[in-house]
Amino acid sequence: MKRLIIFFGSLVFVFALASILVLFGKGYRLNLDEVTISGTGILTIDSTPDGAEIFLDEEFKGNTDASITNLKPGKYKVKVTKEGFSTWEKEILIEKEKVLPIRISLFKSAPDLTALTSSGIISPTISPDGEKIVYGIEKNSKSGIWVIELSEGQFIFSKSPKQIAKDSDDFTFSASKFLWSPDSNSILVSGKNIAGKQLNYLLDSGNLNESFDDVSAKVKELKSKWVEEEENKLKSSLKNLGKEAEELAEGADKVLVSPDGERVLIIKKGQKTIVYDSNPNIPPGEEPKEFNIPLAQDYIWYPQTSRHIILVGKESISIVESDGKNNVTVYTGNFSAGAIFPWTDGSKIAITTTLNTSMNERLNLYTISLR
Repeated sequence: MKRLIIFFGSLVFVFALASILVLFGKGYRLNLDEVTISGTGILTIDSTPDGAEIFLDEEFKGNTDASITNLKPGKYKVKVTKEGFSTWEKEILIEKEKVLPIRISLFKSAPDLTALTSSGIISPTISPDGEKIVYGIEKNSKSGIWVIELSEGQFIFSKSPKQIAKDSDDFTFSASKFLWSPDSNSILVSGKNIAGKQLNYLLDSGNLNESFDDVSAKVKELKSKWVEEEENKLKSSLKNLGKEAEELAEGADKVLVSPDGERVLIIKKGQKTIVYDSNPNIPPGEEPKEFNIPLAQDYIWYPQTSRHIILVGKESISIVESDGKNNVTVYTGNFSAGAIFPWTDGSKIAITTTLNTSMNERLNLYTISLR
């Protein structure tokens, strides 16, 4: 009988211990003041760059990347700071038995401005995939069409611009109009030769073109095909986002799908610019939401996160999160509003401006460092 009591007592102990461990794993903790067991939640914060300070309701909680455990369910004000970078703030909701992961980006408060070109450029145009810029140069041996990749090469150095066509006595490629193909592999170059005849050439964007065939006879059909491809791509992206996104985009002046395809920015004249988010970040897994975005002259998705939007103002460039929060100005000054090009890894933004009109009146490409 004694052995039986010990056996059943051991079973009860093991069961109780296992239950306590399960509850502990789910975030339940003993509240000694109220003599109760209450559920808690966990907050994880990763940042780019890392090593930023975390404050929860103004109380220092450590540095990113970090996990803050044993948080009572409820709303908290989170602030993340790092010297030399923008401050990030947001109200969050902690729920019991849940982990709330937050991934944030901080941007330089005093970014560097670095020249990419010095000879003056004409008609810079970004490729549909956001990875290349084509532009013209009218100067001595460099005259012609050039392409620069918006990514870093080996050893963290930027890849050098590549010439893909040289100006000739008969045709000035550099002064032509440029139109990218939807796959970003070809460029349609349109202009007039020295005799005034309209010519159209289809160039390989990755190599120096040395032979040229006039495609004027089929240029209308080619452009129509490219427009159709872009329209079908947009329709497919909206369909993947769902019926609500499709309905919101009806009649829009401009529709921009985020690089990861989970959000769409919708611009309608006379109405607020909105983002339809199929996968809100805070809290994760929340139902799709619509967010109002600050007014700007133009909008560009920031490529690295797909959760930030570049706002182009009259004399300023800022970056805001896709929920309209944490609007950070990264540049103020003179620039060409139609030529803002984010680097593919999010480390910088290329702009066109001129810093010394007495030396060169033509615009040049400059990069604004973001981190």
